[in-house]
Amino acid sequence: MLTIVANHYVRDLAASRFPRLAALDVGHFEQQLDRIAAGYSVVGLDDVMVCLNGGPPLPEQACLLTFDDGYRDHVDVVLPALVRRGWRGAFFPSADAVAHRALLEVNAIQFVIAANDDRAGLADDLCGLIEEHRDDATPSLETLREAWLTPGRWDDAETRFVKGVLQQGLPGVQRETIIAHLFACHVSDDARAFADELYLDRSDITRMLDAGMAIGSHGACHRRMTTLDDVALEADL
Repeated sequence: MLTIVANHYVRDLAASRFPRLAALDVGHFEQQLDRIAAGYSVVGLDDVMVCLNGGPPLPEQACLLTFDDGYRDHVDVVLPALVRRGWRGAFFPSADAVAHRALLEVNAIQFVIAANDDRAGLADDLCGLIEEHRDDATPSLETLREAWLTPGRWDDAETRFVKGVLQQGLPGVQRETIIAHLFACHVSDDARAFADELYLDRSDITRMLDAGMAIGSHGACHRRMTTLDDVALEADL
């Protein structure tokens, strides 16, 4: 059996500018690796692909470690931890973040939320912006609240509302405008500089490849691929 452990942010939250970010603290990450070492055999992505294509079977209790979105956390924190243990991981950055230093919408939303401890106030601000930028394609606030203003598995109702509306509930141009406004107000007015700090660059990826890590792709801009039409899906891929 193959167990896949997927992580995203891995950082020292206490020392971070965004201690409320939904991230795996570095201490908990090391504990996670200790538990994996005690019960699993860590394999690389190439081992998995060879097995799937008729090659040798994986060891019992095989485990593949994956890391999404291409954060600088992965070269600063994750890479040294894996190298110390002689393990290989699989990393999946989004191409636009690496190649064009574009701040991904999903990350802009996450940091807007992390910068606010008053989630109800943030939800109210979002409703005001929706009304300010409303057009014929904009759902009513009642529709949006009915769809998203309920607690989720990980989030309270207001946090889930902000995430759901900004990720899926609004038309594209309106969504982009509102996300950019919220990010500039609550996080930084220089999205490019923020992206430079947040994401891996080409030299980081080369370093990771040289250390035996696998690099894949999380699409071009981290879109929800199941929501895209064929043209948009082809463009992202």
